[in-house]
Amino acid sequence: FCHSGSIKEGKFDLTSYDTMMRGGKRGPAVIPGKGSESLLLKVSRKLVRPYMPPKSEDPLTPREAALIKLWIDQG
Repeated sequence: FCHSGSIKEGKFDLTSYDTMMRGGKRGPAVIPGKGSESLLLKVSRKLVRPYMPPKSEDPLTPREAALIKLWIDQG
């Protein structure tokens, strides 16, 4: 997992709500209530670079992406 434990790519840490909300070197990853505007969802849906996850890993399913968007939209 590239954003947890001792590996925090882009200084982004997904191990807790607080660190995820803090974001990484590209700024905030989540804008509460605005899933479509949140970097986390944009990179996960491969709308902006860096695309995540990388090609060497399985992409999110449409259902997983929809759940992330719903979670963000709910604030």
